[in-house]
Amino acid sequence: MSACGHEHRFTLQWHITDRCNCRCLHCYQSECATDEISLETGLQTITQFKELLSSLPNPTRGHINITGGEPLLHPSFFPLLAQLAEQRESFSFAVLTNGTLIDKRIAQELKRLRVGFVQVSLEGSEELHDGIRGAGTFRQTINALKLLKRAGIKTLVSFTASTANYQQFGEVWRAARRAGASR
Repeated sequence: MSACGHEHRFTLQWHITDRCNCRCLHCYQSECATDEISLETGLQTITQFKELLSSLPNPTRGHINITGGEPLLHPSFFPLLAQLAEQRESFSFAVLTNGTLIDKRIAQELKRLRVGFVQVSLEGSEELHDGIRGAGTFRQTINALKLLKRAGIKTLVSFTASTANYQQFGEVWRAARRAGASR
């Protein structure tokens, strides 16, 4: 514990791929981006993060948010998560995704690996969300929230506020509640 009685926390936001199945209007990534880490580099990164945590003032708990592009498109996504799961004594981990690729099988695998939470994005009403992220993505994301809830996985909903959607905070909150989002 620190002098004020709290454990220190160090979070790594880990961008594992540029690839994405959406072309969101607000996205800062290139349409043709293809950069992603190899499994070997990923394993080295995990080792380096663990070494960093052990060198920091104790106790320092780590947390890794796996993101991208769309992290589920990375060919070594589940092997990387399996390695993170094996290091659970050093850090927790979560997945930040657009939610469109989550099906029952993926939700069950995330549960098996005991991911801390999954964060998905909602941008407003179905019409507005689909206008920003692509046709049909609102329903896919809501379905992902429901599947993750059924699997017992904590879920967070994020909202990228812009001049196009800032008046729809309430709509996003209601949709997230109906889908069973944790936060």
